[in-house]
Amino acid sequence: MAIRPQPVRDREAPFDVSELFFSTTDKKGVITSCNEVFLRVAGYASDELLGAPHNVIRHPHMPRSVFFLLWERLLAGRAVGAYVKNRAKDGAHYWVFAVVTPHDGGFLSVRLKPTSPRFHAVVSLYRDLLEQEQSYGDDWRAGMRASYERLHAAVASLGFDSYDAFADRALRDELAARVAAPASAAADGYGPPRRRAA
Repeated sequence: MAIRPQPVRDREAPFDVSELFFSTTDKKGVITSCNEVFLRVAGYASDELLGAPHNVIRHPHMPRSVFFLLWERLLAGRAVGAYVKNRAKDGAHYWVFAVVTPHDGGFLSVRLKPTSPRFHAVVSLYRDLLEQEQSYGDDWRAGMRASYERLHAAVASLGFDSYDAFADRALRDELAARVAAPASAAADGYGPPRRRAA
């Protein structure tokens, strides 16, 4: 049975900064295992996701060039990290920073909630990349190539000599932001309650 997510909704699927998603896939990207956090936030039952292609959660506002970059590295046997906007079954969205690595004949993806200042800059960059891709109309391959080149140019303009250096720094920034996150997570209602001053 094919999974049909609902149309995109302007609502974020909430999850706590302390939560980690994980999933494994075969070498073609078909989901072979996943954790409860992934199921809850994505809004699917395990029997819906297991055996489904991982791109079932692909949000249409994600630039194709980012996925091209991910697959390029994975198929070369390299780990890669990237910010990704996903779509839940009900059409809501959720952002993650994903670290994906070759594992046991397939791939392992571990994802966390992005909260660093770098994330907000990436959201804007992705919007520009998507607009560039869409400007090519039906020639999506040419749009993806142009967007891919622009992504690398943007990384270079930030002072990184490669996308991998950027992703490494982004992961470190996200981990550092998590250290400061418990108080802010409680304030938005998705973390443990903060104690009130007496």
